[in-house]
Amino acid sequence: MAFVTATPQVAALRTDEARAAATTYREVGQPYLDAMLVGLDARDSLAPAHHSFQTVLAGWGERAIPRHPAYASFVANSGAPIEFSVAWTRQTVQVRFLAEPLAEPAGLATNLRYGMERTERLGLEDGVSLSRFSLIRDLFESVRDPEPPFACWHSGVVRPGRAPEYKIYLNPALAGLARAPELVTTAMARLGLQEAWANLVEHLRACGVPVQPVTLALDLDAGPRSRVKAYFRHEDGSIETIEQAAALATSHSPGSFERLYRLLVDGPGYALRKPPQTCFAFHRDDPRPSSATFYLPLDPNVDSDAVAVERVTRLLRSTGIDEAPYLAMTEAVRPVGSSLAETHMQSYVGYSDADGGRVIVYLAPAGDHWTPC
Repeated sequence: MAFVTATPQVAALRTDEARAAATTYREVGQPYLDAMLVGLDARDSLAPAHHSFQTVLAGWGERAIPRHPAYASFVANSGAPIEFSVAWTRQTVQVRFLAEPLAEPAGLATNLRYGMERTERLGLEDGVSLSRFSLIRDLFESVRDPEPPFACWHSGVVRPGRAPEYKIYLNPALAGLARAPELVTTAMARLGLQEAWANLVEHLRACGVPVQPVTLALDLDAGPRSRVKAYFRHEDGSIETIEQAAALATSHSPGSFERLYRLLVDGPGYALRKPPQTCFAFHRDDPRPSSATFYLPLDPNVDSDAVAVERVTRLLRSTGIDEAPYLAMTEAVRPVGSSLAETHMQSYVGYSDADGGRVIVYLAPAGDHWTPC
């Protein structure tokens, strides 16, 4: 497969004039999705990607973005309610996006109610199943005074030759940070994952990792390998502790997270300005997490996208993944007239040993539309 930079038509969408003319959430976000797919030479995925993007943004994506948004979304570093990502293995590539359904007016309580309504609508899509979500919905929907940082997010996944897939992300700390572990424990029991969750909790405590989940996510399909994911933020943990915690996952290779960390940070003793996260994925009837993914924030831990590109390229090469698609995609989404030394679009890099090694890069939409969170 050949990988190319953006065509003039797609590049034109990234000019200052075009960005200024874009007034709605979809108009601002879709050119990034188009540029990523064209840069990855995945034009055949444009139609399903447009359908998926419009499905996730249905009901709010055609609203004009307020000139001075009062609500800063936690989805992207820029405060945008949309974030994009690309995941590579040696054989596959997938383009994803994450979005926060915004009520009118936007706020945690209104977004929670609206997010539940939009989830119901998402359930009408072919291939989408809300059966597992329905088992835990009341745990979140019943919260009367939700706490930060978010209520509900939706995600779309586009893979060449396959129908779009969808996910939901929920905030387990809606009723307060102290109640998050209890809420997730209840949710996991209802989802048939009580043993696997108990095993993870015991293992994390033995490793000295606080059992403080920050996000709970579900694949919205009924397939046998449909996942439930729990995310943990490591405010104070060392990379050695994080590595030890990840060892419980069946696909994890000892030392891989530490190797990633050493490739990406400036050296021993470097203090991260934003802490990393680990995600554990669960499948029904498995007594252990099937995989662990390590997420290291690029922005603000590196000075610019130029530095981020250099670090991510190192990681791709060390994983045996061709860096050409990543470099083409990076060029495709770069705002016209800006250098990578000036931009901070690449927000996170993730790595998992699943599927022989998976690298994920996250991008926040640039521009002056947003209120930084």
